[in-house]
Amino acid sequence: RLTGRLRFGRKYGPIKPSPRFSVRRSFSDSDAVHSSDESAMRVFLSAGEPSGDRWGAALALALRRSRTDIECIGITGDTMREAGVRDIRPATSLRVDGVMGFAQPFRVYRTLRDTLTAITASWKMERPDVVVAIDYPGFHMRVLARAKERGIRTVYYIPPQVWAWRPKRARDVAAVSDIVVPAFDFERPYYTTWMPSGRVLWMGHPLADSMPKPSGRRDDGHRSIALLPGSRRSEVTRLASRMAGAVQRTDLGEPVFALHAEEAVDWLPRDVRDLRRVVGDTPKTLETAAAAIVCAGSATLEAACAGLPTIICYRTDALTYGIAKMLVKTPWVGLPNVLLNGAYYPELIQRAATEASIANALRTVMDERLETWERRAETLRDVCGEQGVADRVATVVLETANGARP
Repeated sequence: RLTGRLRFGRKYGPIKPSPRFSVRRSFSDSDAVHSSDESAMRVFLSAGEPSGDRWGAALALALRRSRTDIECIGITGDTMREAGVRDIRPATSLRVDGVMGFAQPFRVYRTLRDTLTAITASWKMERPDVVVAIDYPGFHMRVLARAKERGIRTVYYIPPQVWAWRPKRARDVAAVSDIVVPAFDFERPYYTTWMPSGRVLWMGHPLADSMPKPSGRRDDGHRSIALLPGSRRSEVTRLASRMAGAVQRTDLGEPVFALHAEEAVDWLPRDVRDLRRVVGDTPKTLETAAAAIVCAGSATLEAACAGLPTIICYRTDALTYGIAKMLVKTPWVGLPNVLLNGAYYPELIQRAATEASIANALRTVMDERLETWERRAETLRDVCGEQGVADRVATVVLETANGARP
């Protein structure tokens, strides 16, 4: 168990973290572990699910644009590996496809434990200058805590959504992070309560770098309805057939699945595997669609920012839903509704997410004027910030690794 007190140096004074994620000893810059090659830099990037894999790949490419003599290693998915990030784990280790809910982590506990052990063992040989954790808080809080024990500088990119539930988790994040880079500007005050404002930096939402632009797409004679059933096996198996069946009940367009990776094709139920699909290019699918039916998550924001009439769906196990309903403090599940502070995008959750209800919602949203959806998209894009997010985050990571930031 991790116990003790963490200090971030004289400049900012002590922070007393919660016992759960504090570290065993204090540290100073002289304790920091650095690469054996003083002329090179080594950055450890860790992603635990497909969205983190996507943002991690963009960050790795930005790091290389900023500095050529840099090596990126870590916990990766296919996209990060394609971007040149070297995975430190054995091939049999945890796949970056996410663990969701309150019951599922118990099923992969041993794999998560072994992955954490592999990470800390790799640091003895790889000697990273900085550890960057991307989203996936249940696992990454422990990764960052172990990095702090070893005097390695840490950056939490896209930390927990403490505004939605358990806001005191911000204290735990402050205990294990030198720098916090939240996805939205309004998240900063939750973290500056527990750490100096100079260490909580908003650079924009990573979607801003690859956001499809709204355009008049619904009058070209052939309309497609984009189906985004999620990035986890459990989500795809629960939602894919219902989404496709809903579209087929109407005459509003052709259902087209947007999947994050080839492996997700195997997750599709057999009754929808013959439908058209696009793998690994969600922005392109959204740019050519007339509407979207999306599993709750960051993809809902992407579809809404594309100016599409969007329906938000979710189904999970009863235990997860029951606990989440008690803990979550926001009245909406979908990010677009949270950010706009209103029920502008229909949400169909659990038993409400049926073929019939999704079909009815699809008819309703597509009857609304396209200009209305595009105005909402413009507001959401402003909330996400300007392009160049990955480059700005890369600068923060390099400054942290070099000791230019606390």
